[in-house]
Amino acid sequence: MTPPHASWLNQAELLLRAFSAHYLQRGDWKRRSDFIAHLDASWPEYNRLV
Repeated sequence: MTPPHASWLNQAELLLRAFSAHYLQRGDWKRRSDFIAHLDASWPEYNRLV
């Protein structure tokens, strides 16, 4: 039997849920380029904190 959090897909879903809760839910971006810049700045910080 496979543990509930053993598949890579489950791990990816957990990562995206945590990242979006911390960095995306309160965001308000007027342009696509603003959103991309926010993502580029957020990933390194998220990786340092995890």
